[in-house]
Amino acid sequence: MVRNNKKQFISPCRYACPLMRPIQRHNIILGQLAKKVKAQGDEKTFLNLYDEWFNFNPLFGICGYVCGICEDFCNRLKVDEKVHIRLIERFLFDWYKDAVIKGKIPPYRSFNIFPLKEKVAIIGSGPAGLTAAFFLAKEGYQVTIFETKKRPGGALHLIPSFRLPKEVVNFVVDQIITPLNIKLELNTKIPITELKKDYKAIIIATGTPLPRPVPPFAKGFEGVESAIEILSQISEGTIDKGKYQGKQVVVIGGSGVAIDVARSIRRLGANVSLACLESEDRTSKDGILANIEDERCGKEEGITFYYSYGLQKI
Repeated sequence: MVRNNKKQFISPCRYACPLMRPIQRHNIILGQLAKKVKAQGDEKTFLNLYDEWFNFNPLFGICGYVCGICEDFCNRLKVDEKVHIRLIERFLFDWYKDAVIKGKIPPYRSFNIFPLKEKVAIIGSGPAGLTAAFFLAKEGYQVTIFETKKRPGGALHLIPSFRLPKEVVNFVVDQIITPLNIKLELNTKIPITELKKDYKAIIIATGTPLPRPVPPFAKGFEGVESAIEILSQISEGTIDKGKYQGKQVVVIGGSGVAIDVARSIRRLGANVSLACLESEDRTSKDGILANIEDERCGKEEGITFYYSYGLQKI
């Protein structure tokens, strides 16, 4: 990797992380935590590590449930087994959440903020919008998030609850919004021209809410749906639970979203197959993109996988 015309060597795990998280530093702190755990735990040490991770990535609790990209590039794989950093993140987050719910520690972390007069509008309350709001509010900006839906979280709600419980999403959002006095306007659509009158800056963080186009060979056929539409209906509780009962369903694609929708429909009583262009061989450049754990779980749940298959007609 080249930065400032100087070659720097960065560990594969950190380089793979979209946030470039300093994983080695966090592992050193974890070593200190492990010593305290052996001594029956120390609340201050737990909170120090929580603050370290939370202030670097306010959504680290979400990552503890559904990420783990860094693990696939862990150097330890060449020796024995990867470092399970995702489960460690989840352990720390769950400890904090349970301690807050049980009233053992204050409900929110404290921040030293120097209030500024500038107001910032953020359009969208998904991961990008929430993260931007967190760091701007910590700097003292008056932040307002505008969301067209009835609840904040964006695409986080499309992740099935068997992978990411809704109470986890709600807790994470609250830990960002409430202590930093971030305003949240739900069910709201305001033209950019109106926002420009009152806000110093506007951040558009609407994500990619629209599904991919239906392939030409599948257009016009009854029963052809997009994964995003199905996951949205399941998340919002509007799906007909008997719609797929006993039906033969084929999911096209090899991404995490494809497996999420396949597992979700399987839970609604369907016989599900998944066909993808990607190869079963993960060492190949054409290897399947989905997380290996999700792939394994899908097979255990009775989903049939067809690798290196491209559909041409219905």
